[in-house]
Amino acid sequence: PRPLLPHAGLDHDPSALARHRDALGIAHLVNVVTTGPFLLVGAWGLYVLARAGRLGAPRFLNWVGLWTSTALLVVGSGAYHWFLEPWSLALDRLCIAGIIAFLGAEIAAATLRWGPSARLSLAFLAVSAGTVVAWMLGATSWFYGALQGLGGLGAIALTVWAWRAGRVGKEVLGSVLAFAAFYGLAKVAEVLDVPVCDLTGWIGGHAIKHLLSAAGLLCLVRWMRASIGTAPAR
Repeated sequence: PRPLLPHAGLDHDPSALARHRDALGIAHLVNVVTTGPFLLVGAWGLYVLARAGRLGAPRFLNWVGLWTSTALLVVGSGAYHWFLEPWSLALDRLCIAGIIAFLGAEIAAATLRWGPSARLSLAFLAVSAGTVVAWMLGATSWFYGALQGLGGLGAIALTVWAWRAGRVGKEVLGSVLAFAAFYGLAKVAEVLDVPVCDLTGWIGGHAIKHLLSAAGLLCLVRWMRASIGTAPAR
């Protein structure tokens, strides 16, 4: 049968993940189960917004998009680690693209004082998702990787500059730096995937990456709570 996304390819040997993630006789189980915290973190973020009466406020569109993308990552990333096929990797990357886009739009709105807007959010989403679509159509995944790496470094630099300039408070700076620290550790764990699994005997660095990434996203709730407390609903 003709494969889905015939022009897209995996960036690594999927068998390396499959060999080291069996548990209870089920292949890939650990990597699939460790995506569960994304659903919990995303649901918690949406709950905090809903409880404050901000879930439908345009001012908080980026936060709704961020937490929705985070919750959906349990489907995208879970499907990828279960099937290890290009189409499932596309789902995973589209969810991550949503997280990058909405977080990037919120950082830009806060640090540059543009003010959140649907146009800004859609522009960031178009660029972020566009790198995944390009990969799906056969382009290199370098654009997607550059978006994460260079975009992340740019967001950190912009946040530090805005804090020093008095444009954002310590809750924004602390949240962004904490997220960056956890995600940096997550990428290190990913690189050490197989050695970590050989050391523990049951969980690899890639699974730990999921847990650290979810913890980093949870750190952003502090920033959102501060926004809820100071910005009017409209």
